[in-house]
Amino acid sequence: MRTLARNRKTFYYRNYQGRIMSTDSDGNYTGEYTNGYSEPIKAKGVISMAKGELDYSGFGTDINYDKTIILNGIEWDIDEHTGLFIDKEPTGEDDVDFDYLVVSVAESLNFTQLAIKKVRA
Repeated sequence: MRTLARNRKTFYYRNYQGRIMSTDSDGNYTGEYTNGYSEPIKAKGVISMAKGELDYSGFGTDINYDKTIILNGIEWDIDEHTGLFIDKEPTGEDDVDFDYLVVSVAESLNFTQLAIKKVRA
C-alpha cells in the first residue's frame, strides 16, 4: 500500500563517487578537486509533502529533513551522499545542480525510505 504505482513520481538521482582532480583545457591537472557523481539514474518513488508535525518520524527527531521518499524494495544503491533531482530534471551529464540531498536511508523488509533535505542556493 505504501508504494502504489499511481502514487509514484519520477525523479532522478546521482550517486557520489568521490573527489576528482580537475584539469584545464590542455589536460593538465590544476591541483583543484571537484565532486564526482554518476550519470543521472531515473527512479520512481512516493514523495511526501513537506514534513509536518503529524508525519511518522521513522528517522527519529535528531535528523533534520524536509521530505521523505518511499521506494519499493531494498535493492537501491542510494546512500547519504546522493543528489536528487525532484522538482527539476538534470540537463546533462555534467549537471550536479540537484535540488535535494539524501540525509538518511532506512530499509525495512519490503521498502526503502529516504529522508531528504532541500539544497539551499
